[in-house]
Amino acid sequence: MADDTEDCSYTRQPLQRSGIHDRQPTHVQTKAKQCPDDEDIQPNLTLSSLPSIYLRLSKAKLTGLVAMSALCGYGMAPGELDIMVCFLMSLGTFMSSCSANAFNQVFA
Repeated sequence: MADDTEDCSYTRQPLQRSGIHDRQPTHVQTKAKQCPDDEDIQPNLTLSSLPSIYLRLSKAKLTGLVAMSALCGYGMAPGELDIMVCFLMSLGTFMSSCSANAFNQVFA
């Protein structure tokens, strides 16, 4: 069944236009083959695969950029730079961004 999900691809088919001033796209994406529903897919969950699943769910690359921008803002702020406060601020920003991205993935 895992082979069926890997072959799910999209093709571009031309769209019929009725007039010159139509603002519709000239192509639309359609599924080339029947893909199984989400209920049919049974993931292989092991303890060693959970960190990579959590990182994908929380969009770790995007979250890292958010934490880096918070670090830049902290560095530009007037006052003393405290390493412990900087670390805790970036950790809190990273964790809250991870949770926001995970909620966004679940609700979408």
